[in-house]
Amino acid sequence: MVPSSPLASLRFYPTFFANDCHELPHEAGQSLFDFLKRLRHNPYSPEFLKKQHGKFYAHEFYLGYVVYWTLRLDDGILRRIDILKVTSVQDLAHGRA
Repeated sequence: MVPSSPLASLRFYPTFFANDCHELPHEAGQSLFDFLKRLRHNPYSPEFLKKQHGKFYAHEFYLGYVVYWTLRLDDGILRRIDILKVTSVQDLAHGRA
């Protein structure tokens, strides 16, 4: 297990707050919030790290919605969780993500 700071900060991709978060259904938005809270408290949970795609991870936080992220380490200590994309599986299937 890699040591981490008490709580790593979250950094969102540029269009998240301007566009994507407003397009989430209310229940999906709440599920994303709950997931990110759990991720910050236990970023090395096997539940969260089981779907790794190269240098990033993916998790379906709500039926049909996926979040992608990376863990940013500094001298072996987790400093930040970069949220790369939040999208629907339907958008992925149609190449809109």
